[in-house]
Amino acid sequence: MKILFFGSSEFSVPFLKEISQSGHKVVLVLTKPDMRQGRGKKLLPNPVKEFSSKTGLEYIESAGFDKAVNDAISGISFDFLVVVSFGKIIPDNILEIAGERTINVHPSLLPKYRGPSPISTAIMNGDNSTGITFTKIREKFDTGDIYMVIKFSISPDDNKDSLEEKIIKISAPVLVSLLNILEKHNIKTVPQSKYGTSYTRIFSKSDFRIDWSLKPRQILNKIRAFSSEPGSFTTWNGKLIKILAAKIPAANKKLLKSCRNAKCGQVLQADSDGLIIKCMETQISGANCKNSLLHITELKPEGKNRMGYADFINGYRIKPGEIFE
Repeated sequence: MKILFFGSSEFSVPFLKEISQSGHKVVLVLTKPDMRQGRGKKLLPNPVKEFSSKTGLEYIESAGFDKAVNDAISGISFDFLVVVSFGKIIPDNILEIAGERTINVHPSLLPKYRGPSPISTAIMNGDNSTGITFTKIREKFDTGDIYMVIKFSISPDDNKDSLEEKIIKISAPVLVSLLNILEKHNIKTVPQSKYGTSYTRIFSKSDFRIDWSLKPRQILNKIRAFSSEPGSFTTWNGKLIKILAAKIPAANKKLLKSCRNAKCGQVLQADSDGLIIKCMETQISGANCKNSLLHITELKPEGKNRMGYADFINGYRIKPGEIFE
């Protein structure tokens, strides 16, 4: 089949690659223009554009659905429109051209977690399972009828990066299989449930800052949800520190004693055995202190490479009693 593909992120690329290496032909790729990002506002290349250019796929960069885009799509013959992490609502005029020949790939169990950030949201909420949903496309985000759903577990060790890899590994080949089936057969789709609907949002910088007054499990889930990019962060001695990995530690008598009068964000231990931080407000009791500890295992100081906690302690001479703000 001839495929029209819309996508704009790193997540889109493996799906585009899988289709282009199958027996199907990608006749045109639509992607958003390069964007300025980061503190230096550097113009960063669009990964979908890069892949298309390297592999000889015809592509269009556009910030919106202007007349040029409409004319280009109207002027080509295609069998299916496939959308993966495109990031824009597709207007009626494009959907009219595509008709019912559309597939949207969404990394959640729709109608749960519609919108732009389903993977990070699932991890931050502490979910132990998620999935991938293949739907028809409607103008309103992620509301189309469902072709199929694949459900799988979220490991306690999964972060955003590893869960994305798991989703891609499972669902990119399934997308091609779905196209193979649709080439020869009609598949009956089912409407999404009216129950359990929720919407995710675009996160801002304030969402990435760690609040040490929260429970350790809440902080750990936030760290997992944003690792490795953009990364949850804290500050120490005026320096921005990204926290990329952590775990819930076992408590000993020494930690429990030092925890009782410690402030949220205070370093309780900084040695070869761990970088232990006091979290959440607790009453002065050993039981409460036991459940208020977080072991930071991997960090990235501003302007430096990622490093383990031992290298951070040795390099920055951090000591018990100091505060992560």
